[in-house]
Amino acid sequence: MKPLHVCSLLLWLAYVPVCLAQEAVVSGSVFDQHDARLAGANISLKGTYEGVSADSLGNFVFHTETLGPQTLLVSLVGYQTAELPVLIQPTAPATLTVRLREAANELNTVTVSGSSFIISDSKRMVLMKPLDILTTPGANADIVAALQTLPGTTKVGETEGLFVRGGAGTETRTFLDDALVANPFYSGGPDVAQRSRFSSAGLLFKGTSFGKGGFSAQYGQALSAMVALETQDTDPMPGTTLALNTGGVALTSAKETGKFSYWQNTYYTNMALLFQLIPQNINWQRAPEYLGTNFLMRYRPNSRSILKLYGMVSGNRSALSWRDTARLDPQMARYQIGNTYYMGSVNYRATFGADNGWVLKALASYSNNVDDLNLTGTLAGRSDELWQSKVLVSRSLGELSSLLVGTETQHYAYTNRYAQFNRAIAYQYVATFAEADWFLTNRLAMKAGLRYEYTSLNRQASVSPRFTLAYKTGPYSQISGSAGRFLQLPNNLYLISNPTLNTEQAWHLMANYERTHNKRSMRVELYQKQYAQLVTERVAAYDANPYRYPTAATTNGGFGYARGLDLFFKDAQSLKQLEWWVSYSLLDTRRLFANYLAEAVPTFVSKHNANVVVKYTVPGANLTIGANYVWASGRPYYSPTFQAYETPAFNSMSLNASYLTRLWGHFTVLYASADNVLGIRNVYSYRFTADGTQPVPVIPGAYRSVFAGLSVSLSNKSK
Repeated sequence: MKPLHVCSLLLWLAYVPVCLAQEAVVSGSVFDQHDARLAGANISLKGTYEGVSADSLGNFVFHTETLGPQTLLVSLVGYQTAELPVLIQPTAPATLTVRLREAANELNTVTVSGSSFIISDSKRMVLMKPLDILTTPGANADIVAALQTLPGTTKVGETEGLFVRGGAGTETRTFLDDALVANPFYSGGPDVAQRSRFSSAGLLFKGTSFGKGGFSAQYGQALSAMVALETQDTDPMPGTTLALNTGGVALTSAKETGKFSYWQNTYYTNMALLFQLIPQNINWQRAPEYLGTNFLMRYRPNSRSILKLYGMVSGNRSALSWRDTARLDPQMARYQIGNTYYMGSVNYRATFGADNGWVLKALASYSNNVDDLNLTGTLAGRSDELWQSKVLVSRSLGELSSLLVGTETQHYAYTNRYAQFNRAIAYQYVATFAEADWFLTNRLAMKAGLRYEYTSLNRQASVSPRFTLAYKTGPYSQISGSAGRFLQLPNNLYLISNPTLNTEQAWHLMANYERTHNKRSMRVELYQKQYAQLVTERVAAYDANPYRYPTAATTNGGFGYARGLDLFFKDAQSLKQLEWWVSYSLLDTRRLFANYLAEAVPTFVSKHNANVVVKYTVPGANLTIGANYVWASGRPYYSPTFQAYETPAFNSMSLNASYLTRLWGHFTVLYASADNVLGIRNVYSYRFTADGTQPVPVIPGAYRSVFAGLSVSLSNKSK
């Protein structure tokens, strides 16, 4: 089926006759047990997608065509969900007062989630809230940077990506409303890590799932980990907000009118001024510049379905001089890049059946990424294009169990250009999957899934089983274990040279214990990954340059393993107004892959990684301050003869602060952050020159950086 036909089909599915109906008004206020108003609570009618979020004073109001006796659901992270009977009539507006009880964090039933950190999911343990992503020190509101404070991740500062449990950054895939995002990061120059494209979206996402292994069979082509982002069904902060900072300006607006609502964010960033104020280790010829917009439109044809249209258009450009270690002479090479990115998706979701026990999800998406390069006068570039469609149907089986089946298709095309040479690949990818959550008792549950995949490029069909078993050991704790097979196609540059390469694979095996009670969370996890069919190059010497173009013959003769221990503890109870968490990871891994001459520890791996995050709200001062300390043991690097060395340990302390106030009557947030405040001269890695005599350090773009700005709500003004 052609992509255009898929989009047309989904739009047709979303169209249903809408009869003229009377509307009623539901309004009220949300309080805690001590009569304090609760902002941001989610209010909805049970069995529908109608609802709204409470404002900063805990008040809410929405219109509905669903009349008669209904059940109102009111939920907020950290509180027990309330269900209130309400009679909705067009002639008598319903006005309610809702009081939420603080959650004791007791799980009535066991949770089956493999090795996933679920962020803002009321049915799972809450280890991070969406606001944590915006306020984590050192993250600068970047989703990926905030996730790097969790265990199992390695700090790799010279390139973008989420490096999880010995896996490369490309082994972690990102999904937006169930659609694969082929290019989740901005494009940039060598040794300059880029931010996530979704960092500007802020509170657009109601939930983020970070799966470090053992994740659902509905997600494929992720060898190590996955990050699933889910957009809001309603606008949490309607109105218009203007943000000004030392890097640029952004305008965000949201509005809801009847069955239609929209959200948009437009931004412009230019780092030239900031780079002039802060000493740089990079010879910038043109400071990075970003311009883009992303939007989300929602339409509710009726009370049991919702249609979402998401779009993003962005561009960025920069130029720098860098030391190309492939050259024997000491001259600097020029690297200039201009990137253009487009993405659009249509997502339809509906419940049906007499008991609303059936759920249908259907989506279609398209993305196109183009990088135009100028490499010291030689024109080059790369581009990729992804069409995909996906349909999922789930059915509740009793009160707790469920069954999920689905299928997806992708059409992917990639082109690499250098001077007058063009190399390209294109292929179709098809997958079908089924998964069941089965609660044997309230204390014992299992998740079993199976995923079938076929790729036209190498004509390979594969089946991946996945299984998780969880047992509730007490009122606040549980143990679980999971195992599964995970697959991913090799790097595009390998597939261009050898399209018959097999899919790389990894078997995951893990066991964990977790406990959540009284605003404290703890998790301990052991894991083992076994790699097979990794791509290897037949070379006589090792080249550490990650930007090289592989020309040697390739095979699937590689293999490896990764095993370790993850620890996580979070406490928001012991000291009033203080929230903190600590994470630690122990990693033992080796692999034979790429142009490695023997099985060895990858250069992107640290054996020990630790994070300590502290956030404190000053009582009565509307001021929140935070600190984040990161420590990682040294990473290995290799000479052309593959002699091993190790970098010094990585240390960094980051601080941030935010202050709530009003400017000329408008609600305003002032914020500032500073990274590596101690000015430690960290070294990410070393790369040897082509003759093997001189190691060249890979260092941060700046040893210390600061950032400041303000966010002003233009819609809310007090007299």
